[in-house]
Amino acid sequence: QNEEIILGVSFFDAYQRYDTVNAYLNTLAALRPDLAQVFTLGTSLQGRSMTAIRITGPGDAANRPGILFHGAQHAREWITVPVSTYVADQLIRNYDTDPYIRRLVDRCVFYILPIMNPDGYIHSWDVDRLWRKNRRNNGGSFGVDLNRNWGWQWGGEGASSVPSIDTYRGPSPFSEPETQAMRDFILAHPNIVAYNDVHAYSQLILWPWGYTDVLPPDQAEAASALGLGYWRTTALIVLPQALRISLPALTNEFIALVKARPNVVLIPNLPDRGVPFDLAWLEDSTSAGELQKLQASATPRP
Repeated sequence: QNEEIILGVSFFDAYQRYDTVNAYLNTLAALRPDLAQVFTLGTSLQGRSMTAIRITGPGDAANRPGILFHGAQHAREWITVPVSTYVADQLIRNYDTDPYIRRLVDRCVFYILPIMNPDGYIHSWDVDRLWRKNRRNNGGSFGVDLNRNWGWQWGGEGASSVPSIDTYRGPSPFSEPETQAMRDFILAHPNIVAYNDVHAYSQLILWPWGYTDVLPPDQAEAASALGLGYWRTTALIVLPQALRISLPALTNEFIALVKARPNVVLIPNLPDRGVPFDLAWLEDSTSAGELQKLQASATPRP
């Protein structure tokens, strides 16, 4: 089994544990040390490494735009781990044979963190498969929803102040070492112009803002075009904020705020088999109608 994982044969055939994922990142870096380096982005509440991989082509990368991917901010969303790792795998393994990938790697710097929430991820393997939060001891309950712990518009509608609730926001903005590490990494890397926080629930694509129905000034056209493009090819439901889905203090809110960058900020919530779910739950009937018209004109992937 270990030999197969090293050779890249079986890693993506099943979900993998935290240690195996980290070992696979090291395997990828060893395959192409000229392109990839494994690094620790931060340390979790319980002292585990938030292990990431940096990928870029040879030469001076100082002025190359950065692209940040990460999975498993919510521990139970296991599919986000191989999805994020697969991006790294394909960039490294196909660099010599795929001209498009070679151009991407030569022109950009990829930072890929498969498991943002190591403590919660391990808990979801060993104790509670549906565990979502990190493992903060709240005194009678455990865990902070890291995706509600980011600082911009922290604590509004859509985030709970009750520690036992899955959407518990934490005692204060950026109270958790995991979100602190992400914040500090992003602030320390002003080259980051694209951000992709991969999730696996609700079959959605989200972009800023979540707390209001107004798009950031530089996001409206690009986000709408990219989001709808994603939807047409993946059958995900797209949520521009005109639908008034209140999700304060999410990751993408903070990212979009920092120095009015990155240029592209998305939170895709992966589909199961590429089939859109029922839109009837949307309270805004006009917006739902508009999406249904778009749905009728699209050609989702089967």
